[in-house]
Amino acid sequence: MMINELRQSWHLRRLAAQKRMQLYGWKLQYSLARMRLSEFGLSRQNDNPDSVTMVQNCLPNTGGLPVDPMLDTPQSILSSVINPACRSANVAGFEGLALDDGLVFTDEYKHFSYFRLAKAIGWIARDQLRRSRGSLLELGCGGGDLFRFLRLFGFNQYIGVDGNPVALRYSPHVQGYERHFRLLNLQQEIDFRMLFDVVCSFEVLEHIPEAQLDHFIKTIRNHLGSHSLFLGTASLQSGLDVHVTVRPRSFWLEQFRRFGLAPHPKHRVYEQLLATHHPFNWDASNTNVFALSVVNE
Repeated sequence: MMINELRQSWHLRRLAAQKRMQLYGWKLQYSLARMRLSEFGLSRQNDNPDSVTMVQNCLPNTGGLPVDPMLDTPQSILSSVINPACRSANVAGFEGLALDDGLVFTDEYKHFSYFRLAKAIGWIARDQLRRSRGSLLELGCGGGDLFRFLRLFGFNQYIGVDGNPVALRYSPHVQGYERHFRLLNLQQEIDFRMLFDVVCSFEVLEHIPEAQLDHFIKTIRNHLGSHSLFLGTASLQSGLDVHVTVRPRSFWLEQFRRFGLAPHPKHRVYEQLLATHHPFNWDASNTNVFALSVVNE
């Protein structure tokens, strides 16, 4: 028994040390990227985001989860999670959503793990657009963790949408940039009447009930032009109460095809970039990864 306890303790210490080294590396890369903005074709001035921040949803929407951020604070939400497999907000109509999912900003390691994903999106966008700046719509943005890093790669023209009022209220990555974020119900169709260079949605599709998927995919399609990209994932992890739609890749591709979306000609390259630069909560072994574009009609 003593030997097993020592082995377990050693294993936990090793994992903690690995996480510290990873965090140090990500923070160092982030600092270097900030110092080399010119290398990415950016200036230190904001890229005049007003054309994006003024957009509003033109369709009816019931808004985010009906919770009170003054009562449901990040601390109270995180402390209430006893079983990671049972995290549903237990709100009628939002069974697939968990309030703690948007609280990545409370954990420095989890937050900085998104730097790698932002870098991959930047590489893909430059390859597709042939320019260093672009517009991006993120569906399921949580507390804006990805936005903080995307700005380094030319995505000042950004809108993030989420249904978690706690994340948008408390995240330091939203504060000061509130005009870039919208609190909306992602299970209902959304239309900002604007096309974006990139629409992305990571680890969201599995939280949308199958009966509502058409609305979500319509939202994606509403914002894609002939040269736009959709980058996203859909988890393969079952056994979690908030993963209400866990399906294989073939199922998702068929749903996208119905709305005129198909794998991008370079989807294998782009999907591999995303898969190898994933944040803390998914990887290619447990997640479908997509790089899609509009089918030429």
